[in-house]
Amino acid sequence: MIALAAEGGMRDGESILSQIISLEDKKITAKQVTDVLGTIEHESLFQMSQYLLQKDASGAISLLNKISEEGSNLEFFNKALANTLRQLMIVATDKKLAELFRTNSRGSNLIK
Repeated sequence: MIALAAEGGMRDGESILSQIISLEDKKITAKQVTDVLGTIEHESLFQMSQYLLQKDASGAISLLNKISEEGSNLEFFNKALANTLRQLMIVATDKKLAELFRTNSRGSNLIK
């Protein structure tokens, strides 16, 4: 999540990590990083992917509005969604590649 938010920039990544370390305890969790960065839960990414695959514009817009109202970073959401869709396309091409990605059963169900 930090690398995605830093867009691959080493200094940006270090800066984000320093911010998180200064605000949190010794043990940093994905939830804490999500809270600090204003990023998106994986569930929202899979839900949006499902809406897009089903061509459910109303559901997608509703979810996007909800995410926006919660104060999440929409730019990060778009990057994370693009990454999620890329992973789903790769796995759809060859199911053996699923182990390369940390997808849960929900993500696997999207590509069936």
